[in-house]
Amino acid sequence: DYHVAVGRCQQLSGMCEESGNNTQFLHKRREAQQFVESGPSTCNPPTGQQQQQLQQQQGSAAANGLLLETLCISCAEPYFVEDRIYCPDGDLVSAKPFRLFVSELPTWNDVGTGSTEKELPQMQKLLEDSKGASWTLDVCLDYFVCGNPFLSGVRPEVAAPFAAVQNAATFRRAGPVLDQAAFLAESDAFSAAYNRLLDSVVSSSDSAIEDPDDLIGDNDSCEEQLLAMGEFLPCHERQGLLSKLKQALDSAQRSELERIRDAKDMVTLPLHAVTQASDVDEKLESFETFITHLISDACMGIH
Repeated sequence: DYHVAVGRCQQLSGMCEESGNNTQFLHKRREAQQFVESGPSTCNPPTGQQQQQLQQQQGSAAANGLLLETLCISCAEPYFVEDRIYCPDGDLVSAKPFRLFVSELPTWNDVGTGSTEKELPQMQKLLEDSKGASWTLDVCLDYFVCGNPFLSGVRPEVAAPFAAVQNAATFRRAGPVLDQAAFLAESDAFSAAYNRLLDSVVSSSDSAIEDPDDLIGDNDSCEEQLLAMGEFLPCHERQGLLSKLKQALDSAQRSELERIRDAKDMVTLPLHAVTQASDVDEKLESFETFITHLISDACMGIH
């Protein structure tokens, strides 16, 4: 339950240079600025030529110290800091108070009737506080069904250990970020180690095809990369995470490794395979019951 502020924030375009993902970051900020200025629109990923133009524009902007403006939030949780949308209260322009309540869907004993429901205490308090006020319910549709577009053709058992490693990174579990520069530096270092591991494994698969005698050296390199990445994982989970990751690396096909490498941290998106209606019926029933209990004179928008 976060009581924070949302507002506009101006930052030098060059602030993201150390991230190694300059163009994507610049493109995301421009999309956000366009959304604020002209309303929702459909933005397609840049083509190769547009990508080159964005790189040139970003370099020019950084050299001239130009400012980019977008919506930011004063919540210093790792989720927002890593996406570069965190901004301290004092640096926000036209800041507005914002209460962000994040919760899993409450469970119900009698799904469908709600006669013997068990509401979360936090949800009860939220409803009391917001009585007669306007509020927005934002529903994560991934909860019901999500086909991860980045992992098309990748077996779930192969992708799962990579997602687990991404989610387990210690800097993402540390709570509110106190030192933004140190946090971003560790985030970049983790991404670099993760990318080196996948690059090494994909390269070794090519080398093994060309010269099987190089396989021993490639295995040694892979072990070194695993150990290097393990430095970013919790000590009590490190061995288990790396063991499962090594099994996935050994069983993965080259095409799967390439997709996982290109997906980067998007490998963490949920993947719920739906083959029949009953796969989502129970969740939908529970959600409908939940909505019934939220119906009031409040203004509710569902996204």
